[in-house]
Amino acid sequence: MKKNFFSLLSASLFISSSVIAAESADDFVAVGRDVYYTIHPKNMPEHYITFAAKENDKGHYVQVAFSENPGSTDRWKIKAATKAPGYFKIIKDDIASQPFIIYNDEKSAKGKYMQMTSLKEPGGRGLWKIKPAKKAPGYFKLVPKNFPKFSATYTDERTPRGFFMQIASYKNPGNELFFSVVPHNYTLATTLTKFNFGDDINKRLEAAAVADYSSVQTVQVKDKNLGVKIGGEYKNDIEESFTWGLNETLNISVGVSLSGGIPFLASGELNLGGSFEFGAHQTWVKSKTKSFIARVEMNPSKPGTYKIGNIVYIANNVELPFTAMARYTALSEGKPLLTKGVEALCRHNGLKSKIISRDNDSISVAVSGTLKATYGVYQEAVAEKIG
Repeated sequence: MKKNFFSLLSASLFISSSVIAAESADDFVAVGRDVYYTIHPKNMPEHYITFAAKENDKGHYVQVAFSENPGSTDRWKIKAATKAPGYFKIIKDDIASQPFIIYNDEKSAKGKYMQMTSLKEPGGRGLWKIKPAKKAPGYFKLVPKNFPKFSATYTDERTPRGFFMQIASYKNPGNELFFSVVPHNYTLATTLTKFNFGDDINKRLEAAAVADYSSVQTVQVKDKNLGVKIGGEYKNDIEESFTWGLNETLNISVGVSLSGGIPFLASGELNLGGSFEFGAHQTWVKSKTKSFIARVEMNPSKPGTYKIGNIVYIANNVELPFTAMARYTALSEGKPLLTKGVEALCRHNGLKSKIISRDNDSISVAVSGTLKATYGVYQEAVAEKIG
């Protein structure tokens, strides 16, 4: 009896942008070059920081304004300040004459107004610490370098679309100081490799396999047919299905393809297509047809009943736990982001796994899951007299 096992697969999952939500203990990480952010207050999730029509001699005032679909006017770059570690510049690079958000000297009801500026170097006015909000996990406070007891917030003064922004100090700050920071214009990807189903995988596959005799025939041979060849080519098409589930949580829709390395999938690429929520206890399913073909012939020398053909052994709905390695990378405008940015995007999108290794533009973590499979395990040619 000859058993034909098949070789193992790796997986590529392509992940689109999503909300960045820091854990309260984490510092904000600017994820790098061409990534843009929308920033909105916790109390008004449909209002976004943007510039107002009102301006002074240095630039437009800043507001939070309503938008059903925030576009380029509501998006900002956030860049680390090289001369002030821990602080960031909030930049509108498509308005080159007024690129930075600063606070000015004009008093608001509770502090100072915020505006955009034409100053090439805005100094401490344009440097912001982006601090995770302890009272609101997933949100941040925007704290100006020169006034560490102040935070960015919105005023009660209306604009045509929203409210003017200010820096202000509160004895009992609430949700009006907390902002969500959402990255855009990036693609996060992970490749799954180094699948491990355990050393006894082949034994478990064999134990679960049940014989399918649909490609086996019974032939009556009489005296006049002795010496005549019987049999031929036998084909059995098996509908295989693979239901993949990962225990890791990463709340992002992904498209999935697999290629090269699982002990029950034929070599080549398996494209799962569509999208999949890469999250705890989520699954994705792929079906395909596998053909088992065998040429079996014999020349009976005695009359009687013969069984001849190809038996295919099929495992049905077998659950196989596995571990694997997930390597994460991120691209913006086709350019790779550095490791800190990749890690920040993964963490803020829900990744909890321990990071095993880092290199210049990726991180690697261990993941686990379960494969539930129906598939043809092996085939066995049969040619024998049974009566």
